[in-house]
Amino acid sequence: MITARETSQGVYGAWLLAQLDDDGTRFFENTPAAALNSFKAAILVLPMQFVIILMQTDWSRVAVGAFSVTLIHLIAFVADWTAFPLAMYYVARLTGREHLLWRYIGAYNWAQVLQISLYLAVASIVASGTLPDWLGGLMTFA
Repeated sequence: MITARETSQGVYGAWLLAQLDDDGTRFFENTPAAALNSFKAAILVLPMQFVIILMQTDWSRVAVGAFSVTLIHLIAFVADWTAFPLAMYYVARLTGREHLLWRYIGAYNWAQVLQISLYLAVASIVASGTLPDWLGGLMTFA
């Protein structure tokens, strides 16, 4: 199970890195076990991702049932969380950065918690209808 300590360290380290503070790297161990452990961040991201999907789906245009929609998005979620780190394994090998791969994967996974949190906030504002369409689209794009 994910602990509050793991979560706070991972998110704080990602926050520092987002501010271009190299000190954030000290929150991520450079080991395969630490990288694997960072996939626990998906536990925090998944519910937020589904809220965004619920807000942004035009259900009048969906021709399949809720189970099918959920299954499709769940498969995409798992693919997203596995394909990119796998691709980065090969990129790291090609660029001679294998020694930094595990730390990178950990930082990347925890950064997704920050990214989805920000996107959920923006999507909520846009879905509320309080902004003109052009501004909502611009905020979503940004």
